[in-house]
Amino acid sequence: MNDNYEVKFQCINLRDALIRNLNDNFITVSFEIIDGGDVQTKFTLSAITEKEMEYIEDIMAEFSLRQFKNTVLPPKIVLNSYSALENVVFSKSG
Repeated sequence: MNDNYEVKFQCINLRDALIRNLNDNFITVSFEIIDGGDVQTKFTLSAITEKEMEYIEDIMAEFSLRQFKNTVLPPKIVLNSYSALENVVFSKSG
């Protein structure tokens, strides 16, 4: 039950951090909770420019600020792949 609560908690935190920080180049945004409670995020993009890096930096800063302790790992950034981690928070349709 605690794991389910933690997944929901992190999903809400990451979703809230995405607001105003996405553009058409984002394909998926996902995360998983690793043993020990660390949170790994993954961004899958169709293209990456300085703007996407700014968005990811903002997302990660907002996401990290919502944590009770420092558990957020540096994000994985992948180009042109539809792979995602266990918990998908955003997925571009079409």
